[in-house]
Amino acid sequence: MRSAQRGFTILELLLAMTLLAIVSAVAFSWLVSEERSSHAAQRELEALDTAFASIRLLNDDLIEAVPDGSGRRVTLVDADTLTLLTLDHLPGEAPGFHHVTWHIDRAGDRLMRQMTDRVAGVVPPARIISRRLPNMHFSINDSGAISIDLHLGTAEASAWSFPLWTGRS
Repeated sequence: MRSAQRGFTILELLLAMTLLAIVSAVAFSWLVSEERSSHAAQRELEALDTAFASIRLLNDDLIEAVPDGSGRRVTLVDADTLTLLTLDHLPGEAPGFHHVTWHIDRAGDRLMRQMTDRVAGVVPPARIISRRLPNMHFSINDSGAISIDLHLGTAEASAWSFPLWTGRS
């Protein structure tokens, strides 16, 4: 008596390999999609973190702002430029009164801080405070309160407005 040995047919093997290839392709495409989403979310978080750090520096200048010759503490030149007179200074800058200009450079996608020593009249190069900043602009309301508006994408939920200065002494 011969025992019959039964194995898989070539058709069954091809079917199993085809199903394995389909499942692997679906799993791989899902994994790649998740990786892209993760990187996009990370880039948005980094941009937002950079913007918040810049806002903190700007807010420090606004807190230290003193009235200029016209009695104004802060002047909003346009949606991209804000000027003020401050006693505050960043590390490496001489203490004393400084005329500070904050400017959003659209061409370079960066926020710049230009400080002028009021007494000596020295104008050092502008400091780049942040790069890769999200869509950002300054605004002022009817009561004189200044805010900075950020927009990180196309969705309405990705827009924020942060009050920086109330306009009151």
